[in-house]
Amino acid sequence: MFTYTARQDKNYEEGDLAAFTVSAPTGYTNLTDTVGALGYKFGYGSDWSDIIDSGFPGEGFNRTDMDGYIQFYCTGDVVDAVDWYPWDNRLEMDCDMGAGASGGPMATPEGQIVGANSHVETDDNDIRINDNLYSSDHGDQAVAVINAINAAN
Repeated sequence: MFTYTARQDKNYEEGDLAAFTVSAPTGYTNLTDTVGALGYKFGYGSDWSDIIDSGFPGEGFNRTDMDGYIQFYCTGDVVDAVDWYPWDNRLEMDCDMGAGASGGPMATPEGQIVGANSHVETDDNDIRINDNLYSSDHGDQAVAVINAINAAN
């Protein structure tokens, strides 16, 4: 098994992602054939329409019905979080899922991952201030991670 990770803590616009491969033992089917998998579409910008975002949040923005055991979804458009600042290409989605949804995919209806739930905005007391959910930019760094995984296999 080969693992390659690209992560820079608290520098979400630069990268907050990881990837890995799983090799099936001899005589067993591979993981994708057993449980399924989504594809990816990295390096195509931060504006997307009709995105499906999912996760298992243990909390939400102004919600009390999220317990970490039930899968929730948000659907809608994803936009560049700071349109006027070209070095911050984080994806922003109006989605009230919170802690526990991290790592969940932001995917197209065709099943192509364009981002992953990463973080929310908080005030100085670490209290969430809105219902936006963010992903780091899945641009050049994400493409480099996938290329490294593919080259190793």
